[in-house]
Amino acid sequence: MNRLRSGDASVPVTEPMFRKASMNKVQALQQVNHAAVARMLCLLEDELSPVNSVLLLSPNDDDVRFVKSLFPHALISSLYESDWNLYDPAPDYVTCFDTAFAHNVLMYSKAPEVWIQNILRVSRYFVAQDIKYRKRSSEAPYLGRDRDETRYSLTPETCVQPTFDLMELPNRPIQYFEYAGISNEYHLANDPPIHICMAFQSETYNQPSRRPGPRRRLSSIFHGVKRIFDSSLTKV
Repeated sequence: MNRLRSGDASVPVTEPMFRKASMNKVQALQQVNHAAVARMLCLLEDELSPVNSVLLLSPNDDDVRFVKSLFPHALISSLYESDWNLYDPAPDYVTCFDTAFAHNVLMYSKAPEVWIQNILRVSRYFVAQDIKYRKRSSEAPYLGRDRDETRYSLTPETCVQPTFDLMELPNRPIQYFEYAGISNEYHLANDPPIHICMAFQSETYNQPSRRPGPRRRLSSIFHGVKRIFDSSLTKV
């Protein structure tokens, strides 16, 4: 059985419970993933404030709505692969941001360190929700057929999928946790998927001029979203 890591210990992965019985698995997984991001932001709220500019990398419509609900007064920009190939430095028109977000984006990278470093050159913080272990096809190494490339782990482990060791990064995560995903047709009951949420702080970020405004504590927003889905998250 795969297990979530919690410091030096580990806890079994269990399938999250859904608040809506009619919710399909895609919707349920998206809510669990968004809840993980909200939990991460709760952990980082004192460091993140204020957030006046946000970069979303290849978001879907639900990702955009979710982040707008967290930062209703921030300037939010979305960039896609056609706008910025993450293997290259950001184009000149990409300005600096307070925080960047990527939901299930790093899994498509053949060079995770390059992508992460390029993102951190234009953002003060980078919050990524991604995958440690998830089967997306029936044959080893069980990757998806949509250029799916990589899984992520904080510590070296024996893995059945191509896995990048985050401890090899020059900018190691400042926060990291794992949580149970939603099983698909490729996972048996005793073989659940494991997702991750991680945060990085830039060492090369050039701080942009900030719009004036009071320093606002973010906890009321983050905790409001987190509370809705908290029962879906496996505590680690």
